[in-house]
Amino acid sequence: MRSSGPQIYLALLFMPWTSASAATSDTDPYASSFNAEVKTPAKLIDGYIIDSDYPKDAIEANASGTTVVELVVSPTGIVSLCGILLSSGNDSLDSRSCELIRARFTFKPALDKNRKPVAERRTQRIMWRMPEIPLPVPYNFSASYIVGRDGKPRDCVIEGATPPDFDQAKREKACKSIPNFAPPLDANGRPIERRFSYRQILTSADIIEPAAK
Repeated sequence: MRSSGPQIYLALLFMPWTSASAATSDTDPYASSFNAEVKTPAKLIDGYIIDSDYPKDAIEANASGTTVVELVVSPTGIVSLCGILLSSGNDSLDSRSCELIRARFTFKPALDKNRKPVAERRTQRIMWRMPEIPLPVPYNFSASYIVGRDGKPRDCVIEGATPPDFDQAKREKACKSIPNFAPPLDANGRPIERRFSYRQILTSADIIEPAAK
């Protein structure tokens, strides 16, 4: 499994192939031939889940857990079907598991006794664990402030911030992070005061105490 950036513990553990039934079985084109003909199991060639794959809403909910999926590896080595056998307790983690497996995982297909590729059903456990250092949380808010004749911002007001933990301390830091500007000018080129408003999206990593101006 390839990984980069802050480490999220995503363990991919293949479990023994079984005849357990998940959401895959009803529409499975290989249902009549799984596993009974398998002599050599399928072997994973490529497939990965990285830190940025962790669902945003699961991060916001501080959700983690283990999803057990049942998948079908077709005779061509692609994952033709995937269903949830055991939920992690979070719908986003469960659906993301199958989405990533179907999109990225490829196998050397299973073989029967005649060395002919055949379909194989197997189960796989994906352990979703939040990192020790959480991924940056996005904050969406409106800022309104006056830029004075000296180009310095003042009278900053933060409104409509989400998520709810954008508290007063973060609001103050967001206001302090507004840079100095070239002074606004009137039609005759003279410095004036002017109020500006904008919509901003920052992450928790961006909202830091700036150096004194």
